[in-house]
Amino acid sequence: MSTEGQAGITYACVTASMSTKVLAEAGNKSNLTRQLTGFITGVVNNPNNPDERGSFNQGPYSYSYMKTNDNFTFISIAPKEVDTRVVMSFLQEMIRDFDYGGDGSAFTGRLNNLLVKYQNAQEMDQIARIQRDLDITKGKWDVL
Repeated sequence: MSTEGQAGITYACVTASMSTKVLAEAGNKSNLTRQLTGFITGVVNNPNNPDERGSFNQGPYSYSYMKTNDNFTFISIAPKEVDTRVVMSFLQEMIRDFDYGGDGSAFTGRLNNLLVKYQNAQEMDQIARIQRDLDITKGKWDVL
């Protein structure tokens, strides 16, 4: 699927697990604040949801998350047309950058740079292509 002309990831944030307090964020969440809070409380922090990662569509957006063992939750919002594997790659890079350390403003700067990378259609095509190649290679190894 080509992402030509398509917007990439719109918004990203990190919260402490079981909290709606945003520790760091980047992107545009205008008109999404109520849905974001509902997503965090209703899905991510729902005690009946044991999943460490997930994604679901609501309206024109896909809400995705990954929880870490050190009690942080990483969240992204993207147009639902953006490949879920690309969004999950973004979240993995986000976790890696967060784990790299530094103060909150240093992470926010890295997060802004990462968001710009994943908003670029050409970069997203490249990431999706690499992800597909990895899936094909993994499939070949599974056959052996």
